[in-house]
Amino acid sequence: MTSIDKAEKENFSVGANLPKRILHLLKDRPLFYLSSVVLITVLRGIFLKLLTYPSAPDVFVGTFVSGAVAYIVFQRLERDCTVSIDQVLSQIKKQFLPLVGIGLVSGLASVLPKVLFRFVDQEFAELALTILVFLPLAILVMLIGATFIAVVAVCVVEERDFIASFRRSMELTRSVRWHICILLIVYSVAFGFPSYLLENLFASIIGLLLPSQSLLVEKTSSLLFSGIFSVYMYVISVVIYHDLLELKSSRRIAESPAE
Repeated sequence: MTSIDKAEKENFSVGANLPKRILHLLKDRPLFYLSSVVLITVLRGIFLKLLTYPSAPDVFVGTFVSGAVAYIVFQRLERDCTVSIDQVLSQIKKQFLPLVGIGLVSGLASVLPKVLFRFVDQEFAELALTILVFLPLAILVMLIGATFIAVVAVCVVEERDFIASFRRSMELTRSVRWHICILLIVYSVAFGFPSYLLENLFASIIGLLLPSQSLLVEKTSSLLFSGIFSVYMYVISVVIYHDLLELKSSRRIAESPAE
């Protein structure tokens, strides 16, 4: 039975059994994901120390890490095979320029809200900005994130150029964007709240044991959990991309005339 047949048989939906599938993927290549977390954590620490707007280069570098995760995860989901790091690097090199474009757009998008909010009076921001601007803006950001959640995976897996990757992601997510928004919110909170508690517990324990290093430990633990969250979301985005392809294929079969 093909994956599409299974999708039709099981009333397939995007993001079905997501926790179980993520756990299986993480157990499949633990050293790779751990290395990705360490790389992101170290780079974020450097960016925070050296740059005024560290989120821009952070997102830019994250695009390439996300691309590597996308290629490994997709090959496991679609073909049930394990690719070597050399194969991953070769694919990233092949799609280097489109990934640069995606990274630049993502980095710019991460900086613009912070730049704009610097010019808003803080007292006004506390009430009016939150009600009139922040909530609609948050909804808009979530919709944009859902619309373009597959951009990096499309670029790396389907070997599309910069603009075609955005168009393809829009096409795949057209009818399920709100569904993807809900998935992202649910799984962000499901990871974020426990990790927040663990991060603070870890920092408190180390602070008691090594009070002179408490500030350093607090910053390091924050960066570490942030890196774990990023890789976690990269994996989720690829699983959703794979499901979107399955959904599109199953619809194409359903709409085709019976022989």
